[in-house]
Amino acid sequence: MLCLIALITGCSKSDEPTMQTFFVNISSYYSDYPDLEKEIATPSSVFLYQDNGKDIDFGKTTNFDISLYDTDGVMFNLKYASPSTNGINTFTDIPDGKYIILAIYYPYTYVYFYSCKRIVVNGNYSFTTEELKLDKSKDLGYQPWVQ
Repeated sequence: MLCLIALITGCSKSDEPTMQTFFVNISSYYSDYPDLEKEIATPSSVFLYQDNGKDIDFGKTTNFDISLYDTDGVMFNLKYASPSTNGINTFTDIPDGKYIILAIYYPYTYVYFYSCKRIVVNGNYSFTTEELKLDKSKDLGYQPWVQ
């Protein structure tokens, strides 16, 4: 009987990934006009891709094709998309793992700025907030992630 109890209590669910909640906020600003306040980037979209560890080919991402590709031309696996388009994004029940955040800001019709950041989601990442500032004074397209 003691062996059965030890066997049952000795089994744990540590092999199951835990689920995390975190936030991604996007704002925009003009570096050419430092007196202007930064503002929430609306409309915008945020996506989470499974990170395969390869380099990102930033030249292949467009506002019509939200796919993210590695430098071998292989598409990263899209896992989650935020339903919000107002620059304030909450991701809930995300399993532990390695991801790439793709944030796209559309300040004008068919015009966009975007950025990517690699993250590791685990218990230490839970309830953190990623902040991204996109500079509307820069050329359209990719910008490095700036907090």
